[in-house]
Amino acid sequence: MNLQNSTVTILVPEDTTDEQLQLVTQKFASAYIIINKSQVQKGSCQLSENPMPDIDGIVGEYGI
Repeated sequence: MNLQNSTVTILVPEDTTDEQLQLVTQKFASAYIIINKSQVQKGSCQLSENPMPDIDGIVGEYGI
């Protein structure tokens, strides 16, 4: 795969060690998914309480 995407940001858990961060960054770079190491960052990612859309509401709008 050769994406070399300069706009993608990859989030890893905040408790990732610097050594782990470096290894992950190297893997993405060697797979040509990212261009530079600043694209891999420590951060948090949380789902909303209800990550699923209201399927019944959406379908109901079409009379189904």
